[in-house]
Amino acid sequence: MNPILFVLTLIMITLRPFFSEAVLPVVFFYYEMVFLVLVILHLILNQRTKELLRHPLFKVWRAWILLSGISFFSHLHGRLDVREWIPFTLGGMFFLISGTYAVDLRKRQWLMSALLTAALATLVLANVQWNIDFHYLKTHLDELVSSASDKSYLNDFLGRGRILGPFFSPDLFASYLLMIFFVSIVFWKEFKKRILLSIPIVLLVALFLTRSIGGWLSLLVGLTMLAVSLGKERRRKVWILVWLLVMTGLFLWVQRAGVPSEAASLENSVIQRLNFWKSAWEMFCYSPIWGVGFEQFSKVYGYFQQTGAFETWYAHNIVLQLLAEFGILGGAWFFYWLATFLKVTRGSDKFLRTALIVFFIHNGVDFSFSIPQVSDHWWIIAGLLVGDRVSQLNRLTRKHIMSHLVSVVIPHWSLPGNPAGRQALANCMNSVFQQTYPFLEVMVVNNEGRGAWVEEVERRYPKARWIHNLENRLFTGAMNQGIAVAKGEYILALNNDVVLCDNFIERLLKVIQTQNEIGMACGLLLTLKFSPQPISNRERELYSIPSPTFGGKGEGEEYMGEIIDSAGQFLSFAKTPRERGHGEKFRGQYQEIEEVFSVPGACGLYRKEMLESIKLSEGGYFDGTFGLFYEDLELAWRAREKGWKASFIPQAVAYHARGLTTKSSAPRWPWLGRFHAASLSEEHLERLIRNRAATLRRHCTWLEWLSHWPWILSYDLGLYFLRFILSL
Repeated sequence: MNPILFVLTLIMITLRPFFSEAVLPVVFFYYEMVFLVLVILHLILNQRTKELLRHPLFKVWRAWILLSGISFFSHLHGRLDVREWIPFTLGGMFFLISGTYAVDLRKRQWLMSALLTAALATLVLANVQWNIDFHYLKTHLDELVSSASDKSYLNDFLGRGRILGPFFSPDLFASYLLMIFFVSIVFWKEFKKRILLSIPIVLLVALFLTRSIGGWLSLLVGLTMLAVSLGKERRRKVWILVWLLVMTGLFLWVQRAGVPSEAASLENSVIQRLNFWKSAWEMFCYSPIWGVGFEQFSKVYGYFQQTGAFETWYAHNIVLQLLAEFGILGGAWFFYWLATFLKVTRGSDKFLRTALIVFFIHNGVDFSFSIPQVSDHWWIIAGLLVGDRVSQLNRLTRKHIMSHLVSVVIPHWSLPGNPAGRQALANCMNSVFQQTYPFLEVMVVNNEGRGAWVEEVERRYPKARWIHNLENRLFTGAMNQGIAVAKGEYILALNNDVVLCDNFIERLLKVIQTQNEIGMACGLLLTLKFSPQPISNRERELYSIPSPTFGGKGEGEEYMGEIIDSAGQFLSFAKTPRERGHGEKFRGQYQEIEEVFSVPGACGLYRKEMLESIKLSEGGYFDGTFGLFYEDLELAWRAREKGWKASFIPQAVAYHARGLTTKSSAPRWPWLGRFHAASLSEEHLERLIRNRAATLRRHCTWLEWLSHWPWILSYDLGLYFLRFILSL
């Protein structure tokens, strides 16, 4: 039954712009009845609808129902017909049903397809009007209209040549096209087919032909807000579009102002809107608590009509309309609903959010939110956003998560004669193969060359794929080798001195899939040491310190993890990568999912799509010339400049024996032991200095150089001093 319901929903959405309560009241009544039956069937048959209704995120929908109920029972003027309330709640029903289907990615795309199909059908109708109907009306106006005033109005209207589609106003059509334009961008982004780019272009042309100044300005404001929220690379493209639209908008303004009738219309439009706003404000002052009642604006407008003002059904401003009809209580409740909605959809698709915001901006000077024929599609887009957000946080059941292949790339090398590095690799691989997430491709890039020990480990882990190098290609060379042949949608870069808790990968995936802009993620890294004094069970339970589950420990030894190794990386004043919380005793801090600057290369999950988008022309994904040190920061900096984000997920826990393969035995002078760089060999310290210089040269702006030079200089002088000391 569900597929039939879904198909019926798509049909209802596609037909929605063509059923107007004002033009086709009887047809619209039957449309409402069919849709009400459809909603009831959803509630009875669709288990997912019931789950979403119970979900906290859908309190925004319940808030809207409560708002409409308050208005329904608090009207002041005349008896309210239930048929007036049904179109009002129809949008909420669209919201619920589209939210239900948005949980499924394919159904979400079908919903967007229905929205675009409806929009393209309206464009066909508008084209027929513009090329045929307007010409016919002009030619036969005398035969069709007898009233002189109506004839004058139609002559004036037809002379402007503004398309309006199935709506009774070009401004309504503009408001509708504003929303669908951003939906078409999302549709094009998801399918990545060039032919789909024609849809937003056609919609922009249609928006221009409505000649709606308010619609065009709303689009510019929305695109400007969008550009500010995007990364540098994407922002540049949006700014170019804004500049083109500004030029086009100026042409539109000059064109309309250059025609006397149009210029007079523009001036009169502003004057009339000011009159409508005065009337709405007086209605609010008359009944500030409950307002004049839902759908009562047009009925009481005559009592507050300004001298010289036209007749109107609406205030041409959504805030004043709400205050006039709902009063301060109803208006405040609605904006509480709106604030809640924007909060719960934070981090969702920016283009869909912009579609909703632009619609509200346009409603600052127009009235499309009061017309279900237009606003119902706003509710559908809102349902797509909330449903998508619910799916991101709730739908990521094991069945959904398990459909993504994760490639685990483990670069291996250990200091010559150091068996600890080899034992670390065994422990690392044990933890990988004990993950609760089964869809893994495990690759070990061996920089030690073949040997008896390597062949023994290969036999122990037959499911792993081995890449053997005759020379040590260091971390970046090994990672680039592994990523190049990896088949997974996600890449887990994993040092051989890291041990994962059994649900580490699953918990990272649950979050990285919530937002398309998260390109990399890391978990909480605790120190990995062998110690005869284990963490007590009380401490482990009190601070939720998980224990890795794998064999290989010495008898009587316990893996320690009470010291934080990393909670994600931030960029210091000296423009160095700093591990958050490094060296702190873990007492339950850093327990919020939050954005960080970069993730440690020792244990970071990367989206393959992101790696492909920032790939260097010669150096690979990580800069192959770096070898090790600063390679994770440089990649993250490059990704951030392209608009990608990094996320820290504390629920994913791993253990790290930092420096197991890079530190020399001990610093020559004990007082230097507190500096990590002092434990490096001369060769590694030289590499660190060189890579740091290359990273700053590529990514640090002149403004950052000027504002941070004291810290940058102090840090670099310290490194050169260390190099001098170690050379003695």
